[in-house]
Amino acid sequence: MRFHLDHIASLPYFLEKTIFKGLVFMTHATKAVYKFLLSDYVKVSKVSIKDILYDEQDILRFMDKIESGKLVISVDGNVAHLDKWSGNVESQNEGLKESVQVAFRRIQNAVKPIPLSVF
Repeated sequence: MRFHLDHIASLPYFLEKTIFKGLVFMTHATKAVYKFLLSDYVKVSKVSIKDILYDEQDILRFMDKIESGKLVISVDGNVAHLDKWSGNVESQNEGLKESVQVAFRRIQNAVKPIPLSVF
């Protein structure tokens, strides 16, 4: 089995054809470009139908499994998911959830956008 595109081409196979049930995180920009790269990869692959590793339908199912816009924070085995657009935090550990929310608010208040008119 060979994958190219700097190994990112293996993700649809990994998620659709194996028992892996974890999460995949990408930025919004990466996810937007990724679908086009994979579709092109399928179109230009020079393999027979029986040897194809995944098809367009696999790609569509796979794209729904990609989380974008979330950051994963792990502290002492506890995990929190932070939606960097809304600031919502998901975690089973309430102490970690509160700490991440406070840190996010502090960062938001400290970082001010630069008006485009400056450029």
